[in-house]
Amino acid sequence: MSTLNNLTRKLGLLQTASKDAARKWAQRTRELAKQGKTSDQAAMTAATEVFPSEFKPINYRSDGSVEALLDAIEDV
Repeated sequence: MSTLNNLTRKLGLLQTASKDAARKWAQRTRELAKQGKTSDQAAMTAATEVFPSEFKPINYRSDGSVEALLDAIEDV
């Protein structure tokens, strides 16, 4: 499964995220984590900002490492 599909599944998005959107999400997630949020909190907050019409916190999957997904997105 591709990195973009993994992100889409983790966030419960309706359609596969674009590379640009995924990178924005990764950058914002890292910024929020540096501010003291947990990885999952940062990921959900960033998802709300980057994918406002698609992301619903109820669909978020907490399984899997956010850090590994961030690293993979940066390599896309």
